[in-house]
Amino acid sequence: MARRISGSWDTSNNIVGQPIEVTFADDTAWRSTLRSLKVDGQTVSGAVYSLEAGKLTLSASLFPTAKNYSIILSADGYAYSTVIQTILPYSSKGHNKDDDTNDSSDFNNDDDE
Repeated sequence: MARRISGSWDTSNNIVGQPIEVTFADDTAWRSTLRSLKVDGQTVSGAVYSLEAGKLTLSASLFPTAKNYSIILSADGYAYSTVIQTILPYSSKGHNKDDDTNDSSDFNNDDDE
């Protein structure tokens, strides 16, 4: 059985125009074998995300409109991780405090891609 990585997706500042920060229990092996990151089925380049100990930051450019985005992370030797990341519309106050929601706050790990 493939190893699993677990973490929490951004639910505090998940609005249009803001980067998304994913936190996780650091696993050096997972970080070094991350081979694919897809947003809505499209593979994204390393130029639009950064990966460091315990944190993955995704560029705001990946989330141009308010909607639910499918994000899939694949690393060799690990079950792939997928989440539906909700991006909320920008409000006049700069955030939607009363509407900070996310369909899935934790990674969903699957054995097959």
